[in-house]
Amino acid sequence: MSAKGVRSFLRLANFYKKFIKDFSTLAKLLTNLLKKEGSFEWKHEQQKTFDFLKRKLLVTLVLSFLDSMKPFKVHTDANGSAIGGVFMQEGHPIVFENKKLVGV
Repeated sequence: MSAKGVRSFLRLANFYKKFIKDFSTLAKLLTNLLKKEGSFEWKHEQQKTFDFLKRKLLVTLVLSFLDSMKPFKVHTDANGSAIGGVFMQEGHPIVFENKKLVGV
């Protein structure tokens, strides 16, 4: 795994962190890889953490079908390089969208 791959995975996983209990604690081993003062060393411990978070994302996040008769919420997030949002109903994600901003 490369630093770019870890950064992309964490960006995706971070968007869903509210669905994963103790996400920040679980992801800390991977986020520490991206610190400027450290060196990037992908070891067995990082692979185990990555696999565990990946499994949590696959099991925890099941998209639901929209029920137009029920209320919904739209959550958005943005930074200097990307924007994203999730359409939710009764605490379950219905649709996810994100875009990388080009030329910013």
